[in-house]
Amino acid sequence: MTAKEFLWQYQNAQREIDAKLDKIRKLREIATKTTTTLNPDKVQSTQDNKMERIITEYADMVTEVENSISLSHNTQNIVSGVIRQIKDPIQRAVLYRRYINGEKFEKISVNMNYCYKQVCRIHGKALDAVKYVLECPIEHMI
Repeated sequence: MTAKEFLWQYQNAQREIDAKLDKIRKLREIATKTTTTLNPDKVQSTQDNKMERIITEYADMVTEVENSISLSHNTQNIVSGVIRQIKDPIQRAVLYRRYINGEKFEKISVNMNYCYKQVCRIHGKALDAVKYVLECPIEHMI
């Protein structure tokens, strides 16, 4: 795994959670739009089965999102821990803005008052520093 791949894990986890939350919203909309018609002459078993399926799928998706959020927090803690080990504060700031906040280099350069090329150079050096941290034995990381 490259340093970039390692750092992007947080944003990828967030995107996965967002997609699952969208699915939950859609299931909730379907569940609230679906109504059962009570007719004493007919049993609406297909409608009841559909509602039961939607509710089950909704509950499963909620559980899945809760698990994904837990994993995302673990991933964030690991990625943030590696970023905190970078000695240069400017490199740390670029990495945090890029991989935790998901900012583009253009926005980072404006916010940090650097030209775009300088931010790219800082980012390159920061990736080298991350690679070094990831390759260090655990005893040296503390």
